[in-house]
Amino acid sequence: MSSFSIRLAIRKLLKQKSSSLINLAGLSVSLAACIVLFVYASYEWSFDKHLPDSERTYRIITGLENGKYWARSFACYPDALVGRPEIERITSFIQTQNNLIRIGTSDFTVHETVIADTGFLDFFNVELIAGRREDLGLPNMVFLTPDLAERLFPGGDALGQEIFLKQFDDNTGDSLGFFTVSGIVKPLPGNTHFGFQMIFSQEGNFKQLISHLKTSKSFISNVYLRLNDRNRAGELEADLIEVLV
Repeated sequence: MSSFSIRLAIRKLLKQKSSSLINLAGLSVSLAACIVLFVYASYEWSFDKHLPDSERTYRIITGLENGKYWARSFACYPDALVGRPEIERITSFIQTQNNLIRIGTSDFTVHETVIADTGFLDFFNVELIAGRREDLGLPNMVFLTPDLAERLFPGGDALGQEIFLKQFDDNTGDSLGFFTVSGIVKPLPGNTHFGFQMIFSQEGNFKQLISHLKTSKSFISNVYLRLNDRNRAGELEADLIEVLV
């Protein structure tokens, strides 16, 4: 564009100040809205894309009446699906909220917790900062995020410390048992569909609960699969009810 054309455009804008300001303001608002929508949409579409082989990863959900769904399913699926050739990896966990724990004489509330099986850490690529991954398979072990470890044991080493679980969800009482801190793990990225501050092992104090849930077929467990071939998802889905019979 020549300098003459630029001067002409500026002169025209100055002559029609009101309409020019309105147009510029409208253009600015439109561009800002587009940017906000793009950022929001990009964030929403990024959910769970960081998981290993996310395109082959599925969650088993439960179909209810009237076309509604429940995000959780049967705790017995991990055992019932053992040996299926299309399944590369499987894991399950139970989410609990508003956990009340005691350390010494002090009580703390922890809002997000999972009771996980031994495959949980690898399935979701949870990064271990301290401790051993295999300890999640031992009785009465708990893994903490760094922020929670500092909150519970400020300035000290959380590994090897004991916490007492007083309450989780609607389960109350003072006899839920002690757990030993055996690992420090990084929390999952914010664009993951769930989170945690503590990871409890399913063995030990929770073993009876897990066994009961597997036989009661309650819709309480989060069950995830990673298939060898995503094209076989429909075939597996058609068999999910039959494998429980």
